[in-house]
Amino acid sequence: MAAALFAVISALANFPILDTMFGATSQEAFQVASALTARQIDRYRSMVFVDFFYAVAYTALFVSVLRLFRLFRPWAMVLRKIGAITAVRAGIFDWVENSAILLVLSALPEKSWVIGILGPATTVKWTAVAVTVVIIAVLAITRRGEP
Repeated sequence: MAAALFAVISALANFPILDTMFGATSQEAFQVASALTARQIDRYRSMVFVDFFYAVAYTALFVSVLRLFRLFRPWAMVLRKIGAITAVRAGIFDWVENSAILLVLSALPEKSWVIGILGPATTVKWTAVAVTVVIIAVLAITRRGEP
């Protein structure tokens, strides 16, 4: 699922984007950002503004799907809570990542101090999305035998 999202996002931008650079160092992120043209920077800013809303939408969707499960097993109830917390964490780190990207783009051609948090924020966000999807899948599979 995360790989599919990565492919879709990368296809929308015909230039390298910071949103998908897992664990990137500040130097790697700066190399990508500083190679963008003025037109690409403007387009990227627009994409990031849209992504703020997308983060809210996917977080709400994940939490809503998790709330749909009527669970009778105690471990499943705990797993559902963990999934909701992880979904919210993904949304929060997406907002952190988006804010950092906007600051980095605004500072170009200089290197912004905030560029160092991009790699970790991106990694935490995508890991949280993947964990949430796995939790939803586990709950859906184990729910089959319940009334």
